[in-house]
Amino acid sequence: MVLDEVTKYPDEFDEMDVEHIRNKDYIIEREELAQLNDQYFPSELFATGFLVRYGVDKKGAQLMGFCNRCYVPYGDVSQDMYDLGRKFLLYFVYKSRIELDQKPRAVYVSAAGTVLENVEFTIMRNAIDFANNYMPSTPGTLLIVDLPVILRVTFRMIVSLLNEWFSGQVVFTTIRKIKQWISYSEIPAYIGGNYENYTRIPDGVKSGKCLKHLSHIPDEDWDTFIDQNIVCIREGMQDVGIKSMENECNVKTRKMTPHVTFKDRVKMIRQKVLDHVKLHPAEFDESDVEHIRKKDYIIERYLKANGKSLNDDKPKNNILKALKFYKKEGFAQLNDSYFPSEFYATGFLIGHGVDKAGAPLLGFCNRCYTPYRDISEDMYDLGRKFILYFVYKKRIELDQRPRTVYVAAEEAHIVNFEIKMFENVVDFVNDFMPSTPAKLLVADLSPIVKLTFKVLTNLLHESFQKSVTFTTMVDIKEWIAYQEIPTYVGGNYENYSRIPDGVKSGKCLNHLKYIPDEDWDAFTDQNIVCIREGLKERNQKSMEKYLNLEC
Repeated sequence: MVLDEVTKYPDEFDEMDVEHIRNKDYIIEREELAQLNDQYFPSELFATGFLVRYGVDKKGAQLMGFCNRCYVPYGDVSQDMYDLGRKFLLYFVYKSRIELDQKPRAVYVSAAGTVLENVEFTIMRNAIDFANNYMPSTPGTLLIVDLPVILRVTFRMIVSLLNEWFSGQVVFTTIRKIKQWISYSEIPAYIGGNYENYTRIPDGVKSGKCLKHLSHIPDEDWDTFIDQNIVCIREGMQDVGIKSMENECNVKTRKMTPHVTFKDRVKMIRQKVLDHVKLHPAEFDESDVEHIRKKDYIIERYLKANGKSLNDDKPKNNILKALKFYKKEGFAQLNDSYFPSEFYATGFLIGHGVDKAGAPLLGFCNRCYTPYRDISEDMYDLGRKFILYFVYKKRIELDQRPRTVYVAAEEAHIVNFEIKMFENVVDFVNDFMPSTPAKLLVADLSPIVKLTFKVLTNLLHESFQKSVTFTTMVDIKEWIAYQEIPTYVGGNYENYSRIPDGVKSGKCLNHLKYIPDEDWDAFTDQNIVCIREGLKERNQKSMEKYLNLEC
């Protein structure tokens, strides 16, 4: 079937990748990786020593290693630079897989000296998605070496993103015990082995400032990257006895881009978006397109999210992607009564009140979120749509005003943080609401869960990460008056009604009849504690009446 598709659409595939499909049981990714070589990438990325490409394990298979303390997140650089770093990592995972052929792989992560800043969730997720989607059931062992105890819970949470089979390959160990799988002579000295002649930068590799195909990345990005990674880069210089960091190259004068003002760019992007919409009107909802026509601030936020890059195709494409997603989900045509009373009854989502600046609030009671277990994928998708719809709705209501979102986390446990659902919300925020001014208040989070939550917030775009504040219900009054917060999450507003007027049980909604009754019963059972709280608040004794089960 795969080769039939290739025959139909030959231009969409790389022949070298197709050859592997013809001869081996592989699934291949599609980023033109087959045409790349080491010299495509800049010396700066190799020089950190984060990626270790040397040695064989005790079964004779080629090794790939990572020095986690030598990974510094791509802060203060353009999206283009970030994308290059992502491609760098995926290319070498891809290359390693080709070299290994059918042999099992051993991958090790030297985690000694790692701090939270060295764990960037977004890049790791790219590698995990790559492994899950394009390298399923690849035999191997992933050795996590000398991970500090305080980070182990967090890392286990990250590992949970791997598919079940892949998760089973993860082993936490120490550099002392790693010799069970790898001889010390196969591990460079700077990460605890005894191989002293490891060269980080391959022959023929030049600085990014010298590579024509990377001329779209500004010089200051390379300087920033070096500054951020200077400790590990200097280590590498010392390893090979080099004193100068300069890399001689003939850099031709780059073509200067004519000066275009920020307002001009907003106008150009708007026109490009509207031109595309005009050619493909069925892909968009006119209500959403109208916001692009009339509101500069939406386009400005996409531009700001693009960082220093002057490539305006990316914000244009991201806006079109957002508009298509809105149409696919039908957000503009939905209302509160589309969703079932069961979802509202838990009290997880709080749609009440305004902050001290007068902007509408969105709140979450984390202890009242129970992961969607033992129910159908249809029910899960409905839950995802429920959360995203209210985030979308609040964005429309807020218009240009900053948002305040609060998470009441008292009594919340790890089980109340469902990675899969959290990912959906974060992806939505990153892709469709970039650079939105906001304050995300996380109140009364227990110390044991705080570290994991900090890693989860790393999924957010940088501008959103900075808006996260850990606080308490005592101190939250700096941003929100207590009368704007329902009593069940620590405020003093007593008349909050969890279920809006006109909302009925999912069992009564014709558009949800594809979801079996047992799913509604399972969901109610899983959330019975918080639902009964709401029942008591409304002085109701009948669950049928409370959930509007009288169809």
